[in-house]
Amino acid sequence: MLYVNKIATAIIIILSMTSLANAEQGFGMQADMIGQGLSWRLLGPRGAGIELVARGNVNPGSEELEYYARGELRLLKFFNPEGKGRIYIGIGTGYFRSHETNYYYGPDSTSLDTDWGISSAVILGLDLVLLQLDDGSGITVLPELQIGYYSFDYRTEPWIGPGAGIGIRYIW
Repeated sequence: MLYVNKIATAIIIILSMTSLANAEQGFGMQADMIGQGLSWRLLGPRGAGIELVARGNVNPGSEELEYYARGELRLLKFFNPEGKGRIYIGIGTGYFRSHETNYYYGPDSTSLDTDWGISSAVILGLDLVLLQLDDGSGITVLPELQIGYYSFDYRTEPWIGPGAGIGIRYIW
């Protein structure tokens, strides 16, 4: 519970430092070792920001409802926020949950499994501007390196190690 309170406090501090009028916003896609999906970023004029990444799907056609959901929260600090190549550091934490049919060989060939996991990592990345318009909006690409604790539904054991990610954003 203390961990959740610290995260909530950090989010409130970051959001209070950034006003929507002066903040850079970005929408795009992210794929990394913590989470994959659509992303939304809010970045203040001093380079502090928050980013949410989420995806999910539902398969209502089976006997039981099958679903897969994944979310990620990232707290980021950009250096040189006005530049065309911005280095950033951050932390990210994510959660996944799935409830789906797994297929096996043998007489009991299917089973409905529920899996879940939590991943956290330290992030080091580069936000490169590919295209910038006169009004300041544009397209950026974000390659990054991570080191963290990862748990996935297709691995039997969580592990600690390096990771990588890539993202693309439309910023305004």
